[in-house]
Amino acid sequence: MATKAGNPNPAVGGTGPVPAPTFDPCSKERPDIRLKCCRCVGGDGQTIPINSGNVPGSAPWRVTGPGVANQPAQAVTSNVNTHWSATLAPAQWVQPNSSNGSVSHPNGFYYYDLRIEVPCCTVPMEVLVTGEAAGDDSIRIFLDNMSVPIAQTDNTIPVPNFAAVNQGGWGFKAERIVRFAGALTTPGMHLLRIEVENGGGPHGMLVRAALKTFCAPHLETCCC
Repeated sequence: MATKAGNPNPAVGGTGPVPAPTFDPCSKERPDIRLKCCRCVGGDGQTIPINSGNVPGSAPWRVTGPGVANQPAQAVTSNVNTHWSATLAPAQWVQPNSSNGSVSHPNGFYYYDLRIEVPCCTVPMEVLVTGEAAGDDSIRIFLDNMSVPIAQTDNTIPVPNFAAVNQGGWGFKAERIVRFAGALTTPGMHLLRIEVENGGGPHGMLVRAALKTFCAPHLETCCC
């Protein structure tokens, strides 16, 4: 947690900069979420919560960052940082390697990933991804395209008594909760990533989101 706009030296903390995990849409890795095929043309789809935490409705988010490589994100269940005014019930704050929210983490970037498999089905589907997220210190959200975020912390929003307009960070405040939306339109593996930059001290990520499937009004004669 810090109040500055960014971290000019991700190596602070002794771990060195950690490159973002690569994403291969043709990967044969096991997905974290595997959607079910539509049962009938134009039928009702599914709504699947993919919140952070370890309560019902949570998804198995994994984190890579300084000192941690593709490990399950841990729900913060004790000593939740008092500066984290962002709340998105029933989602819980998560972080690497500890359930204690007062633990300090090295400076740098942390990548919270959720791999989603859209199956190849006779009745094709489109999947809408929507949600809200927060992070300590600031976040960017990616869906498949790891070069262009679909949403990010808006530093133009002031945080009374804490951050002025255009002061970076403070992505853990209620005023700077990020809303996002995107679509998955093809079968295969997809990646939802929440990148969190930490300027030092406590660190965490919070997301309340869902996948909503829409069943096509026609059959697919040639699939994948």
